[in-house]
Amino acid sequence: MSFQDLFDAGLVEMDDALVGVSPLHPGKATVTSTGKIMLANGQMFEDPTAAYERFLTSQGATPTGQSGWMYWRRGEGGPLLDDL
Repeated sequence: MSFQDLFDAGLVEMDDALVGVSPLHPGKATVTSTGKIMLANGQMFEDPTAAYERFLTSQGATPTGQSGWMYWRRGEGGPLLDDL
């Protein structure tokens, strides 16, 4: 399954906030009208893991190898992307 599949199925929608679960590196992103993940700096990604790794490097952190599907959740306190 891809992030686009979640978007096409209506499980994530345009303007949904994606919130990171890491207390060390809290991040936020937005779902675009085309079903992409847009970081605060405007960079867009089709894959949650690529977005997570780029977010970490933008914060000066080393990518952890963790799946972005397990990092991003839909909204504050919402389900992990992996659970959708």
